[in-house]
Amino acid sequence: MYQYLGDIMLFETITITALMTFVLYAFASVGGSNKKVLGAVEVIGILLYLSGSYINTHSEYYRHVWKLKEENRGRLYTEGLFSLAMHINYFGDIVLFTGLAMITHSLSMLVIPLIMALNFVFNIIPALDRYLEKKYKNEFKDYSKRTKKLIPLIY
Repeated sequence: MYQYLGDIMLFETITITALMTFVLYAFASVGGSNKKVLGAVEVIGILLYLSGSYINTHSEYYRHVWKLKEENRGRLYTEGLFSLAMHINYFGDIVLFTGLAMITHSLSMLVIPLIMALNFVFNIIPALDRYLEKKYKNEFKDYSKRTKKLIPLIY
């Protein structure tokens, strides 16, 4: 799957590592100064964080296990949570970072999952879809016709 990245994979790894360091530091700095008692917003934020983490990790893990099987070599994974949305792992990221933003109790922190969502929708997903269509051809075309792109039942 990562052949399409080539040199880009190293660049993306370094960029994401640096960016996530900054993002997590921002969440910790802003959230660490939150003196509010645990309330409904924080509980919802925690639930979103846990749900998003589960969606991302569960989908990636089961795709990984499926891809390890010899009979699945060269095939597109469309099962599990990926049957609900083609890029369900990215949806999990958006949900978990929205949860983190809510926990900070700072509206400005909601910019992070918003930028992340926009980057997924306008940059990462189109590039990945082009790669997947090139690699999996009709299998990907059929999958994309019957499956939402990012948000189950919506988009």
